[in-house]
Amino acid sequence: MIKQVEAFFEFQGSMGKSPLTLRNWRTSLKRFTGFLLSKGVTGFDQVSPAHVEAFTVDIFQTINERGRVNGVTTRCNHLQAVKALLGYLYKRALIPAD
Repeated sequence: MIKQVEAFFEFQGSMGKSPLTLRNWRTSLKRFTGFLLSKGVTGFDQVSPAHVEAFTVDIFQTINERGRVNGVTTRCNHLQAVKALLGYLYKRALIPAD
């Protein structure tokens, strides 16, 4: 999964994504891949809609560094990164569905 994520970031950088966006997406995707690994998912081709839904619940319930649950903007930013990665992988036929 690491190689696919790194290829995704190389592509996004070449397309002119801002360094701030890439930094934030890296944080989000590190969290997503960690979540997947904790569920026994070892490749993006194994990710199902149920995994993405469970990740959504996880980021909603997680207490952030300020002692509060993550707000709507934070949750949306995490999911935007996941959506971008899965779309990238789908367009390259590396996963069966987007």
